[in-house]
Amino acid sequence: MKQDEPFDPITKSKAPPSNLKFRIVDRNDRDAIITLMAIRNPLDKLSQISEKTVKELNLVEIDPTYRLYVAELDGKVVGFCRYYHSSGLAEAKKVYPAPEGWYGMGIMVDPTMRRQGIARFISLNRLKVLKESGATEFYSIVDAKLLPI
Repeated sequence: MKQDEPFDPITKSKAPPSNLKFRIVDRNDRDAIITLMAIRNPLDKLSQISEKTVKELNLVEIDPTYRLYVAELDGKVVGFCRYYHSSGLAEAKKVYPAPEGWYGMGIMVDPTMRRQGIARFISLNRLKVLKESGATEFYSIVDAKLLPI
């Protein structure tokens, strides 16, 4: 799958590699996260992406309502996901009425590793971690522009 290639529900991914690991991010992952975010947001300045990534890494360390996990293959970060609990959001950021609970943010996979089952692996492991922590519901918002018409 090429970058920004439309989703094709007929094309199926392979099973993920057996040595793929799912773990919470740590500071050593900073450059890998920055690289993936720069691929995802090519119009953003690298300095802004770097600054935002450092803020996120700090947030993960101090706020249990914000989580960032990575998928690691042979010591290399090949993808990541983020999620948060709405109770950790400032009231000013709650623009629309929504139920309290855990919300998933996007999943990013290295473009050279797509169709390897990594996004599914990340999704399933994210849900597993949430369930193990006592969550019973998980919300996700999808932009309608992503849907094939």
